[in-house]
Amino acid sequence: MTAADHNFLWNEAVPTGLETLHPGLVQILAFTHNRSPKLIGTGFIVAANSDHAIVITAAHNFHEGVRNAQFPKDYRHPSALPEFLKEISIDPSKVRAVHRKQQAVEVCVIEFVAWDEASDLAVMKIVPQDRVSNRFDTFFRMKRESVEVGSEVGLIGYGDMAVVSEQMDGDKGQFSTESRVVFRRGVITKIHPEGYSLCRTRCVETNIPVFSGMSGGPVFIIPDDDEDMIPFGLVSFDPEPEGVSAKYDRSIAGRSVAAMLPTRITEITTDKRGVLFNFGEKTVVLKGS
Repeated sequence: MTAADHNFLWNEAVPTGLETLHPGLVQILAFTHNRSPKLIGTGFIVAANSDHAIVITAAHNFHEGVRNAQFPKDYRHPSALPEFLKEISIDPSKVRAVHRKQQAVEVCVIEFVAWDEASDLAVMKIVPQDRVSNRFDTFFRMKRESVEVGSEVGLIGYGDMAVVSEQMDGDKGQFSTESRVVFRRGVITKIHPEGYSLCRTRCVETNIPVFSGMSGGPVFIIPDDDEDMIPFGLVSFDPEPEGVSAKYDRSIAGRSVAAMLPTRITEITTDKRGVLFNFGEKTVVLKGS
């Protein structure tokens, strides 16, 4: 799959084979005040340790997506200042991370999450709800990547996310969701060293349109054959409205923005890397109950 195929400005991989990407991804799932499920966005695993995983996602999936699910805007006074709004909860009854591996779906518990609005970076630790081992065995390797205008990039995220049925009975309930893995390829069109619009950190603009549920998915330089996809950023936002047909028209350039990952890689051994995340002064840290 190349963006140049058939003179397309960007391209999308066919669904066949994309199921192999599920084990390295998660979906953020929040519950509203009346226990109704709501899919928020995408995350990607950067450390898999059998019984737990470290996941990167977009900060706004929490401070906007999860918050709006737990405290709908319709229930807030329009003059309420952010510092007086109730803090969101990552209690298992209120937010989870959905992980797929083969045909097994695990609704994981989030043990902690830290996010920085300025960089749009969130890092969280997730564990299987029954604390079973051998759940996580796939992750995205990290190293510092240089980018420039014209670099061919790919991005991955969950699109067309929807809750198709739900049945709640007190504290218990059943629901079903649908979504698809979206793998798109295009080029970097601009680099914004000081941030751009909603993204207040170093970021790049691409010609790939994205959907809101793809927020937090990995963005990477297209690797050579048999090489790893190594993220340098995450999907931050797309200024175009969600329902426009141009998001499906490969002859029309998109405008998605990817936040560069504020990380520093430290080599520990030939087989293991240390990753330091640079958070701002207003970092929010939440621990599960």
